[in-house]
Amino acid sequence: MITSTMTLEEIAKELLIDFREVYDRWNKFGGKFRRMSLNQIRFPWFWNNTIKTKRFNNWNIIFSAWSKKETKIVDPIFVVSFHYNGGTWTASLLKDLVLFFPLHFFERYKERFLKFNLEDLQISNKDIRDVFYALNNRIFIYKREREDSIRGFCYNGMILGDWIGENCGIVKTFISIEEMKVNQFAEYFDCLKNRLILDMYRCRKGIEMMYNSELVDCIPDTYFEYEEMNKFLWNLENRLLTVTHRKCIDYYSLKFLI
Repeated sequence: MITSTMTLEEIAKELLIDFREVYDRWNKFGGKFRRMSLNQIRFPWFWNNTIKTKRFNNWNIIFSAWSKKETKIVDPIFVVSFHYNGGTWTASLLKDLVLFFPLHFFERYKERFLKFNLEDLQISNKDIRDVFYALNNRIFIYKREREDSIRGFCYNGMILGDWIGENCGIVKTFISIEEMKVNQFAEYFDCLKNRLILDMYRCRKGIEMMYNSELVDCIPDTYFEYEEMNKFLWNLENRLLTVTHRKCIDYYSLKFLI
């Protein structure tokens, strides 16, 4: 159980142990959840459920899909909220890695992506956190052995922070696409294209793979063409991702082709 006296490293260790139960319970529920997905009529579909583990930690399972087709290729995010250093933090797991998100991160996300200041609209911090996790069900972190600090990408932009332990780090701030430097955008655009390619393969073949997997050699060359990506996005019916991809192409044309 997470307590107020724990350090972040101790909390990370607690969550990594606790997640074994969460993952097992989710796998048992997987068949029912897939049937639930197929029966949905209205999209986008946002699903949020809470489970309490034997270690007395409350986990939020957040799932979002913009179309029935997308339910085949997206996975839920597992998030825990806890009190630390006088405020509410959240932690999410990426395989064997724990990412901590303080309130400051969500304030920057609100200002830089949601495009309004804290005084402009009365919206709770919990709502902001839910929006971020619902719209960013994919987060990619560069491998730690290649980076001194956290550098990662999500659908809405770039995340930056610091490693504080072997399997954990604090994500401190958010940068929108418009705010990225040229080299940051180039990396972001590559990550986005790679994610689309892998999603195409999973959607059409039913097989999930990592981009550095040997199975990448099995991907047809047509998957790497922009026309094929646009066709996939159109059929996927994810409006937010389509807008993001279009924004990236326009930004790329402005920065690299002029």
